[in-house]
Amino acid sequence: KQLSASEVKATGIANLVRNAYYIKAYDNSKFEGDRYLTYDEASKKYVMTFVPTAYFLKENNCIDGTHYYALVKANFYSKAYDDTNWEENYLKAELRAKMYPAQFVNKNVVKDEAEVWSFYQLTQKEKELSDGTKIANPLTEKQRSEVEIVFYDKNGEPIVADASSDVALYAYMPDENTHVITLQRLANKTTSGTTYFAMNPTGTHVSILGDDKKDPQYTKDYASKRVSVDDNTLDLTIANISDKWTSEIRVSAFEVAVNDAPLYRRFNGVAPEAYGDAANSPLNLKFFRHNNNAEYLFENYASDNSYRDGITDKSISFLGVNNAYQFEETATRSYTMFVDTAYVRNNTRMPQYLIAVKPEVVEGDTILCDASTHQHATPEEALACEHTQIKVGFTRAMYLFNAQDSIDAKNYDYQGKAAYGAQGYTRLAFKDAVHAQDTLYILNPGVTTEQLKASNLKDDKMFAKQIALDNNKHKNVVFQFRLIDEDNNRFLIESEAEQNGAAVLNKDLQNVCVAPMRGGWVKVQNGVPVIARFQDFNEAIAQAEVFDVNDEIKYDATANDEIAVEGVSVVAGNGQVTIMGAAGKNVTITNILGKVIASQVIASDNATIAVPAGIVAVAVEGEAAVKAIVK
Repeated sequence: KQLSASEVKATGIANLVRNAYYIKAYDNSKFEGDRYLTYDEASKKYVMTFVPTAYFLKENNCIDGTHYYALVKANFYSKAYDDTNWEENYLKAELRAKMYPAQFVNKNVVKDEAEVWSFYQLTQKEKELSDGTKIANPLTEKQRSEVEIVFYDKNGEPIVADASSDVALYAYMPDENTHVITLQRLANKTTSGTTYFAMNPTGTHVSILGDDKKDPQYTKDYASKRVSVDDNTLDLTIANISDKWTSEIRVSAFEVAVNDAPLYRRFNGVAPEAYGDAANSPLNLKFFRHNNNAEYLFENYASDNSYRDGITDKSISFLGVNNAYQFEETATRSYTMFVDTAYVRNNTRMPQYLIAVKPEVVEGDTILCDASTHQHATPEEALACEHTQIKVGFTRAMYLFNAQDSIDAKNYDYQGKAAYGAQGYTRLAFKDAVHAQDTLYILNPGVTTEQLKASNLKDDKMFAKQIALDNNKHKNVVFQFRLIDEDNNRFLIESEAEQNGAAVLNKDLQNVCVAPMRGGWVKVQNGVPVIARFQDFNEAIAQAEVFDVNDEIKYDATANDEIAVEGVSVVAGNGQVTIMGAAGKNVTITNILGKVIASQVIASDNATIAVPAGIVAVAVEGEAAVKAIVK
């Protein structure tokens, strides 16, 4: 908390330590709940937790104009509830029993009786409600013994324990009439009048520690602990300020600097390494192994290997890796992936992407009301009319997913030998799905694109599962590209994170975890891409697969530059479609909206028709129509 000079003068707190900080996690706005730097007694090092601890930046030295600081823990003015120094005549037991932790502010102690705990109640094993019901205390026995009453100033800020005198004390207590917990000044009401409690009192103020006239209890140490670095592990650990040079833990000084280096590779955007012209637009990219730039990830659609044993669901295909010199890229073996944004907005520290093959883009459309029975003065008015039809745009593709959920579900089809997972590894597979707005819809077998368009994605029977993409949590269908250094753009493909230091499935994650130290990354194990879990990110860098990308696209992710139609070949090119083997047949080409853009009888077995760029449907007389992407 920082006060201006005028505020200090007005409060009379001449010796107040004026700059205390909570050290928050980077990109804190993306966490569901604040994270702070706090010392953990169990592990004997500092960790990120939900418990705020305040620190001072105490200048240590200055070298060549760079200031270095010691990071010291602020001592707040608080007292253990069972402290034997409490004086009943000054802060009576009944008053202490009405004091509550700050997190219960604005709660009603009558209506919310089962939810709120006073400091007194927190020291007990259980709590008895007004109706006689008893509920167990959420704290452990050790935590109950460590309960401390924290005092605040008039603004609700914790009071730093220093030598300042007559610092008025406030606490969170219920209003006598409304029963709502509010911040109130601590008062000692007696028959002779009302006096107020203060830290280091003088005059008419009262001490919470005892008879201040006989035994003044001044606090002087605004800090007693400092943050140091263990030279062996590089963990942040704690040391006493009084240790000075007598402890094995040396004094650690820190430079305060802005760190805006990216943590993840961003593909779609305005960053220098981004591809494409439009921000956050889908891209066609090739993922190659950094130590062998001829080996690319691809859809192993044929699945003609032993790792498919026992799987009867033929709609599933796995992620594979091939050497382009050994297995030449063809229209049916494309090494190109369709990279679509899942959660990339504002200044997201952890951009998330969907990876897919064979995308089919269906453009959205809005058909304004043009009813003859009434008129609309403006397009906005017509848009609001119930007769206006809004068709949802979507992309259907084979989307990549981390198959851990399928292993845990013990689905019969997925329990074959080394099918979805083996020896602690999890395979990655492609599944037919639709990405629309902020949701990924996993499709049931047999659903056609025409059915999806007709239902406007409102028929839940078509979907096996719906996965929300409107949050920044790790998910089994999204991937992050974790940079391993600041010198180049190579990265690990990240899929999983741990929560509060414990392994947890993505579906069970409660909080966003940006740049986890423990998690799951893609590793190529015995020639098969899998999710491998590591207890430390440095271990992941050493053992997981390092990737990079390029946009040297020969065959795009649709893998349909050449499509066979019962002996007829349709080849999509740049601004044209070539049709082979259809001499004497009528060919009709329509755009994605169904508008006919070309219709003619083919005179030869190799005819080229000029068409605009985009997705087109080619219908050869007597054959089923096929879609193609014209560049």
